[in-house]
Formats: sequence, structure tokens, C-alpha cells
Amino acid sequence: QLGQQRLARRTAAALAEAEAFFRRAIELDPKFARAHSGLASSLILLTVYTDVQLAPTLDKAQQSVDTALQLDPGLSDAWAAAGLIAGGREHYADAEKLLRRAFELDPNNSKALMWLAQQLNITSRLDEAVTTVRQAADLDPLSAIIQVNLGSMLEDTGDFAEAATRYRRAI
Repeated sequence: QLGQQRLARRTAAALAEAEAFFRRAIELDPKFARAHSGLASSLILLTVYTDVQLAPTLDKAQQSVDTALQLDPGLSDAWAAAGLIAGGREHYADAEKLLRRAFELDPNNSKALMWLAQQLNITSRLDEAVTTVRQAADLDPLSAIIQVNLGSMLEDTGDFAEAATRYRRAI
């Protein structure tokens, strides 16, 4: 749980702490699939929020995801992390497929929906992306990062008033 809490903060320091918590959990229980999945997510997010290099990190994250899925093939968060990795490799169709699988496994996985919305946005499907990130915001209305993503996508549609509302909600 501590690792997940740190992931939600989206700061360089919090993400480094998340990585350390997940690594410690794996030391304590190498068969803890959620720790492997969390490690993968923290590694990928570190490339977004810090100067950690993407290419070498994707391989490390993939190893963690592969382990998580071997331990628990039904773990939604592992499928979502796999989707992030595919997106990081610019394999957008694969990323979308993996993120949709994550959501099928857990219809309450707001992170998977947010990341799916990002992939849809990258592939110029803005209307579908906004609908998807709205669904994520409905599932987790207190998530600042989901509110920020929704605000950003609303800006792209020209809905500046609602975007500002979402940004204020994130704050």
C-alpha cells in the first residue's frame, strides 16, 4: 500500500520511494505479484517525472511485468503496466489492447482507464479519450492525476471552462 500511495503523488521523490517500497516487498515475498507490477509502474513513471532514461527502463519494467503475470495472470494492474510499456515503445495498438484487458479484469481500475485515455489521445481519438478519462474520474473522483489528465484533454477540445474546473479539483 505504501508503494501505491507514493505512486499516486507523482513527484520524483515519491516515485523513488515507491520503487524502494516495491523492491523491499519483493525481497520479503518474491511471489507477491502486486509488488512486481507496482515496481514496473514506478519504473515507467520515473521516466515521465524524472530524467531516468526510457529505453533501458522499459526492459527492466517488462521483466517485472512478466514476473507479475506469471505469478498472477489475472492481475489487472500488471496488464495496465504492460500497456504503459507498450505505449512507451510506441506500440499504440498493443498498448490499447493491454489496457482494455486490464479494465476487463477490473472494471474499477481507474488508472488503466486513465492510461487508456492517454493512448487514445496519442492516436488522435480525442473524443473517445475524453469519454474514457471521464469514466476514470467517475471511478476515482479524488485522484488529482486523473483530474489533471481530464483537464488537459478538455483543453484540447476547447472546453476551457470545464478544464479549469478539473484543474481546480486536482488542486
